[in-house]
Amino acid sequence: MSLHTAKSRFERLLPWGVSLLVHCGVALVLGLMVFQTAPDGPVSRDPSAGVPSSTLPRRVTPRPMRTTMANSESPVRPGEGASDTTGAGLERSLGIGASSESGGPPETAFSLEAESDRSVVPLSDEVRAGESATFFGVTSPAQDVVYVIDFSQSVGVSFDRVQREVTRSIGRLEENQRFHIILFSDGPPIEGRAGDLVAATRPAKRAAAEFLGGVQPEGRTEPIAALMRALDVLQTEDRRTKLLCLLTDGEFPDSAEVVQTIRVKNADSRVRVNTYLVGGSASSAATLRRIAEQNNGAFVRVDR
Repeated sequence: MSLHTAKSRFERLLPWGVSLLVHCGVALVLGLMVFQTAPDGPVSRDPSAGVPSSTLPRRVTPRPMRTTMANSESPVRPGEGASDTTGAGLERSLGIGASSESGGPPETAFSLEAESDRSVVPLSDEVRAGESATFFGVTSPAQDVVYVIDFSQSVGVSFDRVQREVTRSIGRLEENQRFHIILFSDGPPIEGRAGDLVAATRPAKRAAAEFLGGVQPEGRTEPIAALMRALDVLQTEDRRTKLLCLLTDGEFPDSAEVVQTIRVKNADSRVRVNTYLVGGSASSAATLRRIAEQNNGAFVRVDR
């Protein structure tokens, strides 16, 4: 090969060689930069947030609210649920909507704690399934049950939770049982739509949910008219077991008159009277405890 030919080839290949060297140099520099800034280990990322998990706050699982009974061996743990007192929320409480995994009505969350002098009224040997009612943890013989509920302003923020517990209690009843709801403040009592005892059928439970969902607390605490009406409803001549559940804050204008009214109207003790005090004072507790004792019932203190 002549000197002229070699020189000609060198001149043609020189630009390619320079370009190759430049690209190799750039690649080397970039590789060194990546190597120096890479983390020591893999970074886990939250796919929903798109940022390293180390920068996210720690997720805390909320503790379930607990409902405790003074004489219970273990607390009842209600499941999660909003304070929805209308429509589907109450139907879920009654167990007439979608069923829970266990097959029964789903539990609902509320922050009231029940403390009972006698957490369970003993059931006689003759009492069978479908012949008892449970309200705020107290189970009593009851083929017929009337819920007499205080909806005065002094009950206040607790009322939506009371509504939910009433619907849960009704939801546990069977079709051979009957129930009625009477609400009171300082005006005429407000009764469930049927105006009397009704069989605990699915439509009746749904109607009770809708009835309770439309009520808001108002007025003062005047229970006598509601109690007289409830005892009239329950004191029929049949041989069914009778239960009256009185829930109130106990701020009566005349507590002695309330006690005397029930004693006279229920002189034969045919109706068992359970009393439930929401908040209330020591004197209110004494009044409701006395009513329960005189009428073969249980007294329950429900703290706000």
